[in-house]
Amino acid sequence: MDATARCPIREDPNGIMAAYLDALPSGSYLALTHWYDPADGSGASTTARRIQDLFNNGGLGSATFRGRARIESLFTGLEMLEPGLTRIADWWPDGPRLKPLADIDEIVLGGVARKP
Repeated sequence: MDATARCPIREDPNGIMAAYLDALPSGSYLALTHWYDPADGSGASTTARRIQDLFNNGGLGSATFRGRARIESLFTGLEMLEPGLTRIADWWPDGPRLKPLADIDEIVLGGVARKP
């Protein structure tokens, strides 16, 4: 399958998310992780672009990296739980970070939110 072929989740992720959330009852929780490209010229951004290229052009399926604001928009209408949308490594804020995060640790964000 051509990785550049038309894909609804790429074209309208917010519409798909809204339809999914409409089916959930009030009080439900959504946990979401998403590929993230900080698009700031950093090593993390270079890693994100390289991985996206490997997926989309290397026979691994597809991957779509987005910026923080675009990912945050997927939580529209929900009540974010602390620590909000953040690096996955930060979901254990009191855990023992024994070494600095690598670029690969910077390119996946996650969040948990509640449907009011």
